[in-house]
Amino acid sequence: MSSSPASSRAARWQVPLLGVMAGTAMADANITSTALVDASRGLGMSQSILPVAASAMSMCLAASVVSTGLLADRKGRRRILMLALALGVLAELVIAASVGTWMFILGRVLVGVALGIVFSAAFATVRVVTPPDRVGAALGVFGAVAGLAMMVESFVGGSLATANWRAAFLVVPAVMAVCLVLVPRLLPVQPPIGSGPVDVLGQVLLVVAVVGPLFALSQMSSSLTAPTTWVPAAIGAAAFALFCVVESRSEHAFFPVRIFRQPLFIAGVLFGLGFNLSQSVMVLQLANVWQYLLRLDTVQVAAAQAPGLAIGIVASIVAGRRLSSGISERVVGTTGFALVVLGFASLVLYRQGSSFWVFVPALLLVGAGAQVLNVPFGSLVMKSAPDGFYGPVTASRTTIGQFAYALGMAGATVLIDRMTDGGLVQRLLDSGVPPTSVGRALDAVTVFVRTGDDPSTASARSALEAAAASYAQAFSTTMGIVAAVLALMGAAASLILGRGSRSGVGADHAGADG
Repeated sequence: MSSSPASSRAARWQVPLLGVMAGTAMADANITSTALVDASRGLGMSQSILPVAASAMSMCLAASVVSTGLLADRKGRRRILMLALALGVLAELVIAASVGTWMFILGRVLVGVALGIVFSAAFATVRVVTPPDRVGAALGVFGAVAGLAMMVESFVGGSLATANWRAAFLVVPAVMAVCLVLVPRLLPVQPPIGSGPVDVLGQVLLVVAVVGPLFALSQMSSSLTAPTTWVPAAIGAAAFALFCVVESRSEHAFFPVRIFRQPLFIAGVLFGLGFNLSQSVMVLQLANVWQYLLRLDTVQVAAAQAPGLAIGIVASIVAGRRLSSGISERVVGTTGFALVVLGFASLVLYRQGSSFWVFVPALLLVGAGAQVLNVPFGSLVMKSAPDGFYGPVTASRTTIGQFAYALGMAGATVLIDRMTDGGLVQRLLDSGVPPTSVGRALDAVTVFVRTGDDPSTASARSALEAAAASYAQAFSTTMGIVAAVLALMGAAASLILGRGSRSGVGADHAGADG
């Protein structure tokens, strides 16, 4: 690249632009979750098709992103990024203009493919535009800007959704259109690398291996033992095993399965699991508690989560600078795990009737710790990518994130629901409610959860009070379980990196920039 003043000024904006694109990809899911209820009513979606509309984007994103990472290597990453931005704009406009359910779902499918490319290509390009000794700091800025962009766009989109759900789906394409104009002006051309036959069988197996478990996770809240849960999970596991066999023997493998034995990559995956699991549990479960027990509305919930998001932006920058100053990924990542573990552990103290201030330590600790984890997660995935596989390996970071986010969301929800139901029934029986009346009491609670309407009878109000106490206890217990799981993840990642450094595996062997 030229060293002219104009070129230097452009270089300062490269990583922030990449962060904005990544944050825009993340904001889409938040906006959709806010607008989907009104969209489903406006388009007359049935209850059976609603889960498909809700999950179409994330499944298509996770299933396609590794293959599109290979495409970016073969065709040039900047070119593919620009095509993905254009596709994203078109797909979001299709959603906003939907005249039926089929059109909405088609748009969500196309958005999933487009945003998968946008996020993974933006992340992969960070190393291309950054000197090797500054990659850590650049990843910190990348994560901070992504968090800020996500927060602003999610708030604007969510606010518009309360007035008109179609308007909410114009926020992301507006930002992507601006990015599409800026990409050729700020980012360098990235020449194609790699050639040869395309490994179609391996890619098909990977799609099945990704979609199966993700679909199973989406069904967990309904039943853990139903065929719709365990059959897709079993098919996905079998497809992944076959994928590993096929790729290890193929002369034209598109993904280096040997990477699953590398300490750097395994530790990076653990950091990524910790980051995404922490984010999903904190965002969803705190929102539920605040709405059901503290009676906050959606705008108040968004405002209440802002301190955690804000401190996460600062923490990302600090963590990135520490990484560039010579602090190891092991130290940075272990610090991140310690923060999130302390945050979730503090929520064990929550009881029914506690004020909002009980949540503040957890908001700040988890908000900071999760973003600290995100920096070594990205760094280790980059370092693990062998020459010739840079695109698919760095794109796998997005798939890992989708799995971890879905796992945290489904796992915590199932735990809380099961413990709440069991605790509620026991509390009702202990308070003298006859077994034959328990069903009617539970119905009153269900009506409140669905509509927010307070019950009118004394028995129903008693049931609701018992449900609140049971839910609060289930929430605090689940947060303790999450803290324990994260502590085990952190210990495993630290141990793996410690052994890797002693055996000389931890050297940076990043491949071509792609």
